Amino acid sequence: MAVLNEYGGSSYSGDLSILLNQITASATGTATGISVVGTGTHAVEASYAGATSTTTTLTAEPVGTTLTLNAAPTGGSNVGQQVVLTATLSPYTAQGHGTDGQTITFLSNGSSIGTGTLSGGAASLNVTNLAAGPDSLSASYTTDGNFSTATATVVPYMVASATAPTITFSIPEKHAADAPFQATATSNSAAAITYSLVSGPATVSVNGLVTLNGTAGAVSVEASQAASGSYGPGSATATFTVAAGSVWAVNAAGSASVFDLAGNAFSSTASTGAGLGTASVSGTLAFDALANAWVRARAE
Repeated sequence: MAVLNEYGGSSYSGDLSILLNQITASATGTATGISVVGTGTHAVEASYAGATSTTTTLTAEPVGTTLTLNAAPTGGSNVGQQVVLTATLSPYTAQGHGTDGQTITFLSNGSSIGTGTLSGGAASLNVTNLAAGPDSLSASYTTDGNFSTATATVVPYMVASATAPTITFSIPEKHAADAPFQATATSNSAAAITYSLVSGPATVSVNGLVTLNGTAGAVSVEASQAASGSYGPGSATATFTVAAGSVWAVNAAGSASVFDLAGNAFSSTASTGAGLGTASVSGTLAFDALANAWVRARAE
């Protein structure tokens, strides 16, 4: 029923019915910060209880990375000196994916000089063959599909021509029956000296112990050093003669029994310093403090 009010309008009284099933509305749900690591497209479903779900697609992309390079010693080194290159990848893990076991390539003036394996985001390479002069060091990582390719900023590096060390090394003449002896070289470089046999009837330990094998001939031994400080690597060779010789024993009375290298006697007596048939005595004969022991000497 309509009623005219005092303002000339009309009003209504009675019951009003609202039909809920005839009302429509919409709502929007927003999710941010979603990313999918890798490549290709992935279906994403949105659903609401009592309503029809819908899907959309997201395109996966590799995680962006950065690569940094450090060289030690910092700034430069000498020719032949060890340089440690360390590359660091960041980030190196994301959404359950990681880079451990993957490869970093190290470069000198744009050319590869070796590779390192990533572990915990870092990879290293030790090199000793950088050429003298200015160098541009870098490193690169190639995408595996989950992490993007990255190249480290170039590190300027100067490799100086090192001074060769002065190694003094000589070994006097020996006889085939001589006992093992220590070879000793000296150098103005602080680097450790190592020894090796170049040629001849002997063996040589890395520490310089020379053992003759009982055969006459020429023996060459090399003393070597790695680069250290301002000195580069270096080496020197000592060559000495090993004479066959006989071994003879001298007693306090000055008499001697002379034996060949197999221990067979071929002369029963001889005077100190005297000729022994076709052989001649070399060296100074010595006696112990009690003058009653046999002292070994050599004869050629």
